[in-house]
Amino acid sequence: SKKTKKKKDITEKPLTDLLGKDKLRELCTQLPKAELLADVSGCVRPQTLMELLKPLLLSGDLTQADLMALQMKKGRDFLQSLIILDKATNSLEATLVVVKETMEDYAKENVRYVELSMTLRPKPSYRSFLQSVLKVMSNSPKGLDARLLVNLDRNLEIDEANSVVSLLIEFVQANVVNSRKLIAGIRLCGVARRNSGAWEKYRETLQRARDFGIPVVVNFA
Repeated sequence: SKKTKKKKDITEKPLTDLLGKDKLRELCTQLPKAELLADVSGCVRPQTLMELLKPLLLSGDLTQADLMALQMKKGRDFLQSLIILDKATNSLEATLVVVKETMEDYAKENVRYVELSMTLRPKPSYRSFLQSVLKVMSNSPKGLDARLLVNLDRNLEIDEANSVVSLLIEFVQANVVNSRKLIAGIRLCGVARRNSGAWEKYRETLQRARDFGIPVVVNFA
């Protein structure tokens, strides 16, 4: 007897076949979502990035040849792109622009909860930088709950890492700009340089944050 072919269940078909690309995109936008790691420097809008890069090109800090890495055609372009994005968002002014636009973009996609990950900058000071970022985040678009995940570079000197953690503890303790709600935690991350970056170096520093109730995330990659 002939073997009968099993009829393919409609649920096995790709959603693009069932709904079409436009309907699927609309559905995905309507669905409520959460983003648990949105690195701010990687969320910059293309047009905003071009504007932020202009002064770096004029000063010679970057060249048009350097920007070729943003096309991601070579293996090493990834790390070079991270360096470019970091330079572009290095100032407080640039960071505040990108944070505001990032929250707007996530709100448009119906994201209900997002953790924005960023590195605090020493200029004008860690304190001023953190306070300014929290003020912008406290005015997130309606329907979006935005929190801050503070990056702790694994190449920082231990004294500097301790000062950042002490500042976060101080802010949370005094609830500066609603820090108890807005600060989601600390993220140990970054590309480890040779003979540095071992997470054990920061064990006591991170434990101090955890003992105070500030969650800690450790990236090993």
